[in-house]
Amino acid sequence: MQALDAVLRCLPAARSTSTNRQRMFVRRVETTDFAGLVIAVAVAGAAFATWVGPGLAATGIVALALAVIGMRIVWQDLADFTIPDAATLAFGLIGLTARIGDGAYLGDTPVATIGLAALDAAICGGVLLGLREGYYRLRGHDGIGLGDVKLAAAGGVLLGTVGLSWAVLGASLTSLAVVGASRMLPALARAFPVTDRIAFGAVLAPALWATWLVGQILPGVLGHP
Repeated sequence: MQALDAVLRCLPAARSTSTNRQRMFVRRVETTDFAGLVIAVAVAGAAFATWVGPGLAATGIVALALAVIGMRIVWQDLADFTIPDAATLAFGLIGLTARIGDGAYLGDTPVATIGLAALDAAICGGVLLGLREGYYRLRGHDGIGLGDVKLAAAGGVLLGTVGLSWAVLGASLTSLAVVGASRMLPALARAFPVTDRIAFGAVLAPALWATWLVGQILPGVLGHP
C-alpha cells in the first residue's frame, strides 16, 4: 500500500513535468530557429512586394508571408497560450512596409504613412490594453493576454483601426462558435478540449490575414488604401 501511495503521489508531478517539457520545447524553438526565420520571411516578402508595387504579385507575396507568420502564431498559442514576439514584430513590419509601398504609389510620403501606422498601432493596442486592465480590476485575474495586446497593435499597423475592428469581431465570433460546437458535439470536444482559457491569438492571427485579403479585394473597406 505504501508503494502504491508513493506512485499515486508521483503521477501529478509526472504530468506537470511533461507539460513543462512541452513548454520548454516551444520556448527553445522560439528562441533559436523560428524567430529569425519569421522575421526574415516577413521583411523579405514585404520589401519585395513594395519594390514590385501594388498588384497581384505583391498581394500574393504579402499573403504568403502573412500566412507563414500566422501559422507560427497559431502553433505556439495552441501549444502553450503564448504568442511569439518575433511573429508579432513580423506582422507589424510587413504591415508597415506594405503600407509604405501603397502610400508611395498614391503619392503619400513615407513619414506620413509611418505616422498614421503608429497612431493606428497605439489606438488598437491601447484599446485592448484598457480592456485587459479593466477586466483585471473587476475580476482579479487577466482576461486578455499581453501577447494579444501586442498582436492587436501589430494588426493596427497592418489593417488600421477599422480593419482591426472587423478582425477582432471575426475572431471573437469564431471563438464562440468553437466553444459552442465543442459543448454540443462530444466528438469535437474530445478532439479540441475546451477549458476556461481560449487561445485567442490562434484565431486572431488568421482573422488578421483574412481581413487584409478582403481589403485587397475590396479597396477602401479597411479605411486606408
